[in-house]
Amino acid sequence: PWKNEGKDLARLFKTGDAADLQFSVKSGTEKHLQPEEGDIRVLFAQLNGKPAAILMAPVDEKAPETAKKQYTSPVGTKTFDRVEAIDAEMKVKIDERHYTLTAVLPLRMLGLELKPGMKVRGDAGFILSDAQGLINTTRTYWSNKNTNLVNDEPQESWLYPDAWGEFIFE
Repeated sequence: PWKNEGKDLARLFKTGDAADLQFSVKSGTEKHLQPEEGDIRVLFAQLNGKPAAILMAPVDEKAPETAKKQYTSPVGTKTFDRVEAIDAEMKVKIDERHYTLTAVLPLRMLGLELKPGMKVRGDAGFILSDAQGLINTTRTYWSNKNTNLVNDEPQESWLYPDAWGEFIFE
């Protein structure tokens, strides 16, 4: 567990084990098909032997052009306005059968201001790799059950907010 030999922070979801948190920073639970401003993904993976948190935002009007990333395959292209590492306090505890990831995210920097009882749409999951941590082999999520695809980078990178569940903050 917790092996990811990827060297490109924008592709860590393809190159090994990762934990994945996808959610809207906007309050409310209205479903929508395509990502909108405020829909983000924070991917947690190992990068160069250290835990890393990667922010992926398909729509971010304030993102600098240098943060833009395209994922292309014969099937199509998906463009993110922002893909970059963010500061997050992370601890990973590994034993022979599993790992436990604890992360503290800079919610205000992400644009999320929590209030008791606040509801947002989101999903959480994990990505498993081969034994060497070179390529992903399985994607499993709490809410979105259509995640068995592991051979198309644009589709695997993308957010599917219509398949997200509901998070309630207490």
